[in-house]
Amino acid sequence: MEKPATIQVVEQFFGRVPATAAKLLVSVSGERLFTGRAALKEAVEVRKLIDEVREHGVAEKDVGLESLSVDVSKGLITKSSSAKYLLGIWCQDISQIPAMLDVISKQKNCKLSHIEWDYDGHEATKQEWLKTCVERARAKATAMCAGLGVSLGPVYQVSTEPLGDKKLDADNYYGAPGAVLSCESSDLEVRRRATVADTLSGTELAPNKDMGVRVTISFKISAEVSK
Repeated sequence: MEKPATIQVVEQFFGRVPATAAKLLVSVSGERLFTGRAALKEAVEVRKLIDEVREHGVAEKDVGLESLSVDVSKGLITKSSSAKYLLGIWCQDISQIPAMLDVISKQKNCKLSHIEWDYDGHEATKQEWLKTCVERARAKATAMCAGLGVSLGPVYQVSTEPLGDKKLDADNYYGAPGAVLSCESSDLEVRRRATVADTLSGTELAPNKDMGVRVTISFKISAEVSK
């Protein structure tokens, strides 16, 4: 079948969205070695941290063992070998993060490694972006056809593509980004006059993310200009 004459239009739209959840990666120094699920149950230092975060609304199922490293300076690996456990603490409500940092700072065997932000969701917003792209694409195709002296027909093909971060220059900057949290251990020291949670109260911790969508539409065209 012969391919019809078409005109192709590409439109894209970028917007800024906030984080919806986060995973805190925490290093815990333990005096004894346990592996797998046993590490979450039997390692005293790990168990203490899990019990503390549970009191602040994090479910035990949202705490997992990411990795394990063992001190082999004595040449043998036994149950009495010291170990470092890297835990992932999933915060489905990012308003919990100041309290989580407060808990971590009070545990002498714990250190925050970094935070992984999650940007899932925002489906309604993304649908609006798609709608805007489609409307712009049709308007652009209509104008192009008018200039070319052809008639715009129905849609022949359409494709969409999610876009990642967009680096903005000063002229295109819009909105204030969220503050990026520094993970230096000194930032998490408990102060005599205020807890970490008190200090960070009201602070926008999660960085916003620039995301977007690209829409490519091919319209059929004909030489007959509609009147």
